[in-house]
Amino acid sequence: MSKWVSLKDLMENPSKYGVEDPRELEIAYTPDRKSITLTQEMTGHSEVQNLETETDGHKYYPVIYEGKVYIVSDSVTKNDVALGGETGYKNGPKALQKHAEIYGNEKITSKGETWNEATIGILDILPKFLRRIEERYWTEIQWPGYCAFGLQRVYSSGVHFNYLYYYFSGSMRSDTYSGAVRPLVSLISNIQVDIEKLDGTPLSLRLPTEQSEEQMAIKSEDTTTVQTDLLKQLEANMSEMSRRIQQLTAQLQETAQLIEQIKTQNLT
Repeated sequence: MSKWVSLKDLMENPSKYGVEDPRELEIAYTPDRKSITLTQEMTGHSEVQNLETETDGHKYYPVIYEGKVYIVSDSVTKNDVALGGETGYKNGPKALQKHAEIYGNEKITSKGETWNEATIGILDILPKFLRRIEERYWTEIQWPGYCAFGLQRVYSSGVHFNYLYYYFSGSMRSDTYSGAVRPLVSLISNIQVDIEKLDGTPLSLRLPTEQSEEQMAIKSEDTTTVQTDLLKQLEANMSEMSRRIQQLTAQLQETAQLIEQIKTQNLT
């Protein structure tokens, strides 16, 4: 039988549920399958980039940061996002935001997020096996240098910037970099998780409203049971009343016969 609890409460009070480190609990999460097109005007790359949600190959783990609930992938996307030149520097953050959107899930109202100024601190509170992964990946954090401009990427050694264009000897030069994306997803604060099995099985998520629907279904079943029992009781009562009416009818008939006999005797 399922055991649904608040994921946020589980994260904040793990001992209450017999959990040592909830950040190491894998979450069963599958984003909606979507696709996007990143044009040259968005990325500064010479080609249009058509990208789809990668629904396989990623494991997700929960974390609370600045009071918000997130799940973080343990790996990066297989398909890269290419950004280049001044266009890639200026519009790259929007392109990455558009890419992040394909990792949401409408059923549980989750939202794909980018690694930015507001979320990059999550890396510092992740367990060791998630904090520094081997693959490098984009952030949308811009690096406005004096002569070189680019976006930061996360490496196993830390966060560093890749310049996309720079000035040298009075002229501007551009470069293009292709980089993976590490899925990051924000969840609603009262999302629930099923902790029936804490044996390494990925934990399912659901909205609190699903609990209400479940309770309504149970209540409906209970109501049906009560109505059925009441109907049976009414039928039993009616049967008993019918039996008593038959008895009274018989007694009335006997009384009427007795009265007729008395009248006959009086006349004779």
